[in-house]
Amino acid sequence: MSSLLFNSQSTMAKSCKSFPVLGGEGNEVTKTVNQPSVPIPLPGPASAGLNNNWNTDFPVIPLKKYNEYIIKFTPKSEGTYRVRAYLKYNDGTAKEIYNKETSFPVGKTIEIKGKTGEEQIPYQLNIFVGDTVSFGKVYTISAMGCV
Repeated sequence: MSSLLFNSQSTMAKSCKSFPVLGGEGNEVTKTVNQPSVPIPLPGPASAGLNNNWNTDFPVIPLKKYNEYIIKFTPKSEGTYRVRAYLKYNDGTAKEIYNKETSFPVGKTIEIKGKTGEEQIPYQLNIFVGDTVSFGKVYTISAMGCV
């Protein structure tokens, strides 16, 4: 599993590269956890499942091996959050680096850190913030790789 640091200065001493938000603009995003909704029925499998905004992806760009992958999570609302983080690989596998349901200090940036195996290079970092305990909560996240 990963380590969890509050307001850590550890990333300052490293050379780190921020990753862009997939489907967004810039290197960080602020979200409000919404309740899932049933999509408008469409023919075929396009209407399967529920719509929600619980997942955020950050592509690893440039695609290279980093010594450490860091996700910065800053809660903007009081209360309990359900947070999971994964390193995703091209072979369809994912390594869970964080899985916690807890109340985080509002406004305090939490660093979720993960490392890969010697030969593995993830193509994407995924952060999942959701579940009924998280409805209506606001947070900001960003991701980076450090050498």
